[in-house]
Amino acid sequence: MKTLPKNLGVTFASSSIAAIPVLLLLLCSTVARADQVIYDDSLENGWQDWGVAIHNYSTPSPVHSGSYSVSVDMETAFDLLRINNTPFDSSPYASLSFWINGNTTGGQQLWLRGVASNGAFMAPVALPIPVSNTWTHLTVSLSDLGVANHSDFEGIVFQNRTQVAQPIFLLDDIQLVSIPEPSSILLCGLGLLPCLKFLRSFAPGK
Repeated sequence: MKTLPKNLGVTFASSSIAAIPVLLLLLCSTVARADQVIYDDSLENGWQDWGVAIHNYSTPSPVHSGSYSVSVDMETAFDLLRINNTPFDSSPYASLSFWINGNTTGGQQLWLRGVASNGAFMAPVALPIPVSNTWTHLTVSLSDLGVANHSDFEGIVFQNRTQVAQPIFLLDDIQLVSIPEPSSILLCGLGLLPCLKFLRSFAPGK
């Protein structure tokens, strides 16, 4: 069987080519950018502890993975935990991913906020209520946090969204999830017949 040039990484059978009902054929592949770890047993990649609630970044149990998690005890109205970095471009990233555990009680009422340069808190996103003694994976888009495509993204904030104390909860495996990066594109835009003739030249028996 003949194949398309190796750098395209695609093979076609003649029967499938004959059935292509398109005028425009676009083949593309993507290369994943690296996600950016914020917390994984400790703060990473320049992320720093900016307080303010009672917290411990080295809680030995329970953990989602590794050796430690972050325990947070919000004892006052609108108390918060802020994690900050030097302002950087958020455009390579799509969302914030993390695991949360309601500890022995559960039921915490929390907001998540993005922070831009000069400490500007963006509008809060209400998080689902954590379940007691259960790790739950949450992903929140940077668009929802108001910091997508910001050249001055600098932090995240977990915040008590009530005027009363919240039970202790835990966080683990916090990271920014990257946007896949296009690596190659083949575009057949000369019309249906020329495109099919090109593809047929690599079909079996040709």
